[in-house]
Amino acid sequence: MVTVSIIISIVNLIALLFVLFLKSYASEKGKNLATKEDIAIITDKVEGIKSKYETESQLIEMRRHLFEQVVDSLRVFITGHPSDASSKDRFLVSYAKTWLWAPDSVVKSLNEFLHLQRQFVAKLGSVQQDNMKEAYAKCVIEMRKHAGFPDTDLSDKDYQFVQF
Repeated sequence: MVTVSIIISIVNLIALLFVLFLKSYASEKGKNLATKEDIAIITDKVEGIKSKYETESQLIEMRRHLFEQVVDSLRVFITGHPSDASSKDRFLVSYAKTWLWAPDSVVKSLNEFLHLQRQFVAKLGSVQQDNMKEAYAKCVIEMRKHAGFPDTDLSDKDYQFVQF
């Protein structure tokens, strides 16, 4: 009897140790699974941010290239610069691309400059040169804001027009 009682006690002890081990094992396994899920969630968030950053970087780089073309082609309106058919065509191409890729504020500032330019051509002297220079500088500053310098402190008064 004592032997049976000892065997039952030993079996109970082994069963208890096995249950405790199993519980601990299951708990640790659950933690590992939770950690893997957390890592997957964090990885997805990081990849999403990375993708968004890459997209924004590509857009800014593309806009920089476009804005360089626009600024270069705007020279057609400045006295002393070439205004041949090729220069005018370059402006029209860059202007059309601006409507596709530039933010609204850039398109509006460019349109304001063109509006003043059309008024000036329609009636010579109807628009003061200083107003046209201000509108031109505002276009450049709006492009600058959307080419990676959103916090620029420059204003249209800072833009310098140079004559040689």
